[in-house]
Amino acid sequence: MLRSSSSLEHHDEQLPNLVTQRAVRLEKENEQRMLTSRLQLMKNLIRDREKRLAELKRRVATIQETSKFKHERLKIREQMKVDSERDLASKVERVSKSRVQAQAMIQVSDHS
Repeated sequence: MLRSSSSLEHHDEQLPNLVTQRAVRLEKENEQRMLTSRLQLMKNLIRDREKRLAELKRRVATIQETSKFKHERLKIREQMKVDSERDLASKVERVSKSRVQAQAMIQVSDHS
């Protein structure tokens, strides 16, 4: 009977130790699950932000292309305006020369 009583005492002494070890293990497991969940949440947030960043980059590129296209069209219009003004000035100059020549011819014919 001594043996069994000693065995029970030993078992009783180990019981709080086992409970404590189990509690510590469960606490660590819970902490691990929580950290895993946080990590997954962070990964999801990063993935979402990367998608948003890619979308914004596409929008910026589109805006830049549109802006560049508008700028090019504006430059072409300005160049056409400059060319048109040159053409007009050239035509005015030719008309003026023609008028001077015509007046000179009229004066020559009037003197004849």
